Amino acid sequence: MNVEELLEQYAAGKRDFREINLVEANLSGIDLSEINLRRANLYRANLCGTELSSANLREVNLIEANLREANLRDLH
Repeated sequence: MNVEELLEQYAAGKRDFREINLVEANLSGIDLSEINLRRANLYRANLCGTELSSANLREVNLIEANLREANLRDLH
């Protein structure tokens, strides 16, 4: 799945994206609140300014990810 597909499904109400592979994806400035990314691969992803409040980020690979100014409030 690519970023465009994720955003389309997220806009349609889907929140469960467990184990998704988004290596080097650009998700900067996007609202992904309440998303479930458990065990996702976000290696080197750009999450700068991304809204991730109430997200499930358990066991996510965030090595070298850019989380500058991302909202990480109330993570699960």
